[in-house]
Amino acid sequence: MENILLEEKDVNYNQCLLDNLQSSKNKIASLKVKQACDQKYRSFFN
Repeated sequence: MENILLEEKDVNYNQCLLDNLQSSKNKIASLKVKQACDQKYRSFFN
């Protein structure tokens, strides 16, 4: 079931985090993944 309250960019951002953080055990790598997802889906330029 899709959450109709989330905009597509928010869904994509959350999916980006899920796809890339599931197996991460390193804090620094996790922060870099979050930064990359932020830039891709939450940038003012998108």
